[in-house]
Amino acid sequence: MSSASNPSNDFKALRASLLERFESELREQRDIDAASRESMLAQMEQALDNMSSLQDPSDVTQIRASLAQTLGVLHSSGLVDQAGSEEVEQAFAESYRVFDNPGVKRALEFARISREQGEDAARAWLAKQDGNGQRTAA
Repeated sequence: MSSASNPSNDFKALRASLLERFESELREQRDIDAASRESMLAQMEQALDNMSSLQDPSDVTQIRASLAQTLGVLHSSGLVDQAGSEEVEQAFAESYRVFDNPGVKRALEFARISREQGEDAARAWLAKQDGNGQRTAA
């Protein structure tokens, strides 16, 4: 079994990328002090850790809901205002777009089937998809 599409590694890479981007966005906000920034980063790390327990970690709706919940906690604790929440959501919107790519959706589905049913089942699903695509395109 190949580890080329290990969902755990994929999520870790996505998590690291999102945290890096979030920290960069926070650093650009001059009115956020270091302690608040660290607290917000810790909250975001916790939210991303919670995402690993989502039923379908590639479900953008679940990811957005988790982010909204985290931003709600940050907002209610006074660590970010409504404008700040909206800025963070906009910053992540570009990252979410990757899930709209048909190739990414296909790769995520292949990884899910491989994880749940085994690589042979995933390859069979992929072959069926390729067959359907060729018939549709013809």
